[in-house]
Amino acid sequence: MDWWSGFGNLTHDIRAAKLLNTNLRNKESTQTVVLTDKLIQELQITLNEKGFNAGIVDGIYGAQTRDAIIKAQKFLKIPVDGIASEGLLNVLRQLSRTSVNNSVVNSTLGYVAVYISQTGAFGYSYHHDSEASANDSALKECRAVAGVENCFLILNKFMPKCVTVARGNGGIGAAAESGLSLTRSNAIRACQNYDSSPSTCKVVNEYCASN
Repeated sequence: MDWWSGFGNLTHDIRAAKLLNTNLRNKESTQTVVLTDKLIQELQITLNEKGFNAGIVDGIYGAQTRDAIIKAQKFLKIPVDGIASEGLLNVLRQLSRTSVNNSVVNSTLGYVAVYISQTGAFGYSYHHDSEASANDSALKECRAVAGVENCFLILNKFMPKCVTVARGNGGIGAAAESGLSLTRSNAIRACQNYDSSPSTCKVVNEYCASN
């Protein structure tokens, strides 16, 4: 299996996992008041308004809603449990979108995206206040560097501190984490998974938030 086919298989597996997780429902908690479907809809709307990307507003506690809740909890520096609670909804109602975006962009890398082409070129972008903006910027950079239209998204992450791209003779890997050491090791490991000569994978570009 070449590295390009491997990325395609990985994407398929991720999508399949997301589909399986859409049937997840809230579990009762002794610490919080769990929301009804109607209030989950309101929570999804509020998460989307604040930039945490809960996806489609359907009143279902699925994987994307849970991921958005975890992002919000990390941003608010409160215990991270992924639970859709009334307490979280009340706190989010009081936040302004501008304050969330400014804090995220200034203290972390905000939204980060990395695209690669089949030729081995890549483009990455960070310090964005929306997922769409990060994707668009990284895609444009990849297309400009590669000279082709067909670039493939391999990484999109919210609020990492660092982003690293590693490249070998036949593979590319990218990672975005809370620390440089972990980011480097994960990027190199990702490259090695798709390179027939794993020892050739080296860091070629990286950036960390200053705060």
